[in-house]
Amino acid sequence: MRIKLLIPVALALCSLSVQGAGSTPVPPSQKHVPPSQKQAIAAKQAEEQQVLNEISAIDEQLNTISEQYDGARLRLQTLRKHLAAEEVELVQAKARYHRAQARAAKLLVWMYTQSHGNSLDVILGARTLIELIRLSDAEHDLSLQAATIATQAEAAKYHLQAVVHKLAVDRKAAAATVKELMQRRVQMMQGLAERQTLLLSVESEVRRLEAVERVRQQRLAAIARARLQAELEARARAAAKAAAAHRAELAAQARAKAKAVAAAAAAAAAKAAKAKAAKAEAAEATTTTTTTTTTTTTTPAPPTTAAAPPTTAAAPQTTAPPTVVTTTTPTPIEPTEPSTIPVPTVPAIPVQPTVPTGLLPAGHPEAAQVVLSYLGVPYRWGGSSPAGFDCSGLVSYVYAQLGVSLPHFAAAQWGYGVPVAISQLQPGDLVFFDALNHVGIYIGNSLFVDAPHTGAFVRIDSLNEPWYAKKYVGAKRI
Repeated sequence: MRIKLLIPVALALCSLSVQGAGSTPVPPSQKHVPPSQKQAIAAKQAEEQQVLNEISAIDEQLNTISEQYDGARLRLQTLRKHLAAEEVELVQAKARYHRAQARAAKLLVWMYTQSHGNSLDVILGARTLIELIRLSDAEHDLSLQAATIATQAEAAKYHLQAVVHKLAVDRKAAAATVKELMQRRVQMMQGLAERQTLLLSVESEVRRLEAVERVRQQRLAAIARARLQAELEARARAAAKAAAAHRAELAAQARAKAKAVAAAAAAAAAKAAKAKAAKAEAAEATTTTTTTTTTTTTTPAPPTTAAAPPTTAAAPQTTAPPTVVTTTTPTPIEPTEPSTIPVPTVPAIPVQPTVPTGLLPAGHPEAAQVVLSYLGVPYRWGGSSPAGFDCSGLVSYVYAQLGVSLPHFAAAQWGYGVPVAISQLQPGDLVFFDALNHVGIYIGNSLFVDAPHTGAFVRIDSLNEPWYAKKYVGAKRI
């Protein structure tokens, strides 16, 4: 319970108890309270108000310290992973350095045992020019090898020194982080002790306010669950309606495509029948022409008149056969009847893709349903289980159940997801406050679920409440 949010309720209740006769009736038991007692009651109520304000300030400090503790613990985990990797690298660097040292030592031993001379000895010891060149090349190769071994040994030495230095720096950072964790823990314990001391002075008032708040939380939770369930059912109906519309659109497209295919097939069939009829007519016309020509060719020539004898004794004249005129129209070849009528290809009608209504991802609205099941779980600094949560522990635990891994640190969680404007918030979005020292899960209708601070429990709060409205940083959709 965030005490600062209960102060207005306490003030309202206190004002009812000190008002005189007026618009608000005064209980009979207070009608005859002497002025001195009224002043004492007012002073006691003012003292309680001051104590509640002090508790609220301590709670805010404890919440900040708790998140700083989570951040230091996350840094320590990262440093420990780095240290483990650097330990392995240190072992490997030492091995490389020892191997380089061994190679250099072997080279020195060989040079000493072979009594290897200088370049002048090589020149003077050569008996021929060929031997001189051979010995000079060997000397050069040996020098290069010695230089390479020395360079490798030196590089291995510097690499080892760098690894040792980095390991020392990370170890120092880890030690500082552990020290910071211990300091945060001490501050937390001191704040808790101070808070408990103050709570004892107003315990009865706080218990009464807590009872009122729990009743209010139950009412808000029931309303939130009903609203989320209604939204879930509305989304399901909308999805079913969209799916039915999509199926209807696909069916209409399929019918249009089938109609187009049938029309194309009918057109192709009519065209084929027309072509076949034309070919049949052409064949019939060709047959008729051929028959007429044959009849004309077989008609006998008229006999020659015998009364006209030839006047000269010329050779007998032979009668030329009549010229046969034939039509040049070729005999058509009957086309082979296809087994099926070819159907022209009709391009498919593309299905219009669903255009997103915005650039934001869908997010995880189911997180709102999940987080409501942990209402009433006590706050525990560093907690990340149903035994107790802090604000970032609650968020990481809820999203882990959805298969999403988030760090147990509000400032680190801010680095995930995409920013969301407050006007576009949807259930499941993360809302951040107080310079990233606080985080909650939005559930709709300007409400969100969070684990406020030490001494409180997981509860529903509103973005419109003064503290949250003033401390609001932004929202992210995971």
